Amino acid sequence: MVELNEVYLVDYIRTPFSRSRPNKPDRDVFSEIRADHLTGYLFREMFEKRLAGKVSKEEVDEVAVGSSLQVHEGFLYGGRNPLMLGNMPASVPSIGTDRQCGSAMTAMHHGIMGIMTGFMDTFVAVGQEHMTRTPMNPQPHISAPLSLLDSNSDWFRADVDITTGFSMIQTAQRRRRTF
Repeated sequence: MVELNEVYLVDYIRTPFSRSRPNKPDRDVFSEIRADHLTGYLFREMFEKRLAGKVSKEEVDEVAVGSSLQVHEGFLYGGRNPLMLGNMPASVPSIGTDRQCGSAMTAMHHGIMGIMTGFMDTFVAVGQEHMTRTPMNPQPHISAPLSLLDSNSDWFRADVDITTGFSMIQTAQRRRRTF
């Protein structure tokens, strides 16, 4: 049996919550700031102030940035954009994860498993969403497979309803596992 390393959460930081108000941006305190810039600010705060002298940016083995709608300003370029804006070294690798409802948690799971199995020592998981600045309807960069709705199609799925749009109801279902 393989022995797994223990994993410790050393620090965390997030932006404050703000309501998404695409039609009333004056009611969203972050409406004028890009999501990747907000994430860049968090990287800077984390490493230049909170972890200064404890963990350096150069010690980070990998970063995963989770975002469930990676279009427009939310395009992550494999997680690189937020890292570069956060003054992280170009030598730090990154990935972008997309899971409909839970991208940041999936990013964290990636790091936990990497540390547990000994592939990395220091990992940063990030979640990045900014729905006020993400165009939703119409969204020219998203094309749903309408063949899923066509009962005459080979692709038809009666158990799937893509007409719910970006509702998280169908995606938040969870399967429980016992070990």
